[in-house]
Amino acid sequence: MDAASPKRFIVTPMAVAMNVAYYLVMVSKGVSALSPHAAQVLPFGANFGALTVQGEWWRLLAAAFIHYGALHLLMNMWSIWILGSIAERWFGSRVYATIYLLTAIGSSLVSMVWHPYVVSAGASGVVFGIAGALGVFVYLGGVTIPDQARRVLLPSLMVFVGANLVIGASFEGIDNAGHVGGLLTGAVLGAALHFRRYFAVSAVAVALSLALAAPMAKRMAEDNARVSITNAIMELDSEDMTAAISHAERAVELEPDLTQAHELLSSLYAEDGRYDDAVRVARHAVELDPQSEQAQRVLARSLFFSHDYEAAHQELRIAVQLAPRDMFNRALLSQSLRELSRYDEALAELEEALIWEPESSFLHAEMGMAHFDAGDFDAATSAMNKAIELDPDSSEGFNRLSLVLARAGEGEAALEAVQTALEMSPDAPHIFDSLGTVRWYRGEYDEAIDAYGRAIELDPERAVFHYNQSIALERRGDAERAARARDEALRLDPKLETPDDGHPMI
Repeated sequence: MDAASPKRFIVTPMAVAMNVAYYLVMVSKGVSALSPHAAQVLPFGANFGALTVQGEWWRLLAAAFIHYGALHLLMNMWSIWILGSIAERWFGSRVYATIYLLTAIGSSLVSMVWHPYVVSAGASGVVFGIAGALGVFVYLGGVTIPDQARRVLLPSLMVFVGANLVIGASFEGIDNAGHVGGLLTGAVLGAALHFRRYFAVSAVAVALSLALAAPMAKRMAEDNARVSITNAIMELDSEDMTAAISHAERAVELEPDLTQAHELLSSLYAEDGRYDDAVRVARHAVELDPQSEQAQRVLARSLFFSHDYEAAHQELRIAVQLAPRDMFNRALLSQSLRELSRYDEALAELEEALIWEPESSFLHAEMGMAHFDAGDFDAATSAMNKAIELDPDSSEGFNRLSLVLARAGEGEAALEAVQTALEMSPDAPHIFDSLGTVRWYRGEYDEAIDAYGRAIELDPERAVFHYNQSIALERRGDAERAARARDEALRLDPKLETPDDGHPMI
């Protein structure tokens, strides 16, 4: 082939125009123009094993027209314009279009086989494919060009390919597997062009090879723990907890020493209320990585919510050491100590937490409950009022204040506080529970039963609501209904620790 022979030049500008147009459409739909993240490009067709192998094979091609921002697009389009203009004039538009499409698919397929859990996109695999086709074609003498030009072109292509592969291996976020996939596909097609009459047969063979490789890619994706983790997260986003747990369990099965898999599975178990399972899996995650904040947090909180306060407070101390600014952990540590009647320690933990966040309404409210449990109602009222002062628009401050005032015998003030809380959060079941408790302390048992009933109506799975209603029913003399309510409470939470004084649980 003579390098000087004129050829039409239509595919390269069309390809560049399509890439730019697709980028503009994505930006118009809210995708970041400069640095989009994976979740933004995924709906537009980025290549991702967890989705691609589930029948969305079109992503193998679509990914080549998607870019991670303007700079990524600019670099690839400049390379395609330079290399593509040469390749299209030498090979012809139809052959060049075939190389473009097959290298795009080959690049995406190799990328998915190598790391099916990565969301990949961009035309750089095509750039490498064109470079591979040109390099092999020139090396085999498929085009007539002066020796001097050949001596310049081949080293230039080799430097381009080598330098970019080295850069890709040196920095995270660059899909070198896709580069290699495109390069190899292009090299095979470039070699076929040396025997031009066989190019069509070779192109079909390459296409069939890519198609036959798809089942292998599918198996590898399905047997990859990180893909299972991603599947679990996607199922969680669609609120299918059962499927999310199934995928997370599969991840643990595939890679038993992967801390991330155990972290996720323990979190899902905890969210699903399976605290014993959460504790078991989280303990193993902590064994794998003692510095895992997430695993330690799940372990400690699951022990707390399963009422193992002795173990919980020990694990919560470790969780606080790993994440000292996590105020919820500190609050749970204080609550664990209060459950163990270690009130001075509980208060000390909250005082230390307030050093970190002295203006935290949440922590002052926790301090109020700690004083409340210790029997210091004046200090409890003062702390609750401070919480309300810091966050007057929060219903929780008024809700907790009402419980303190009710226990202190200030029934009118307690009723006013809980009614204020209900005005702010009219559908909060725990505030209706508090209303029932306030009514109970005021001796208004019928009203207490109604309030607890409303709490149960809004959240029928909370054992405490059923137990508190049973206490009110007992006071009214309805022993049969009281027994049924108590039985339901214990069915919902067999570990429920009820107070000995016959008062409602707070």
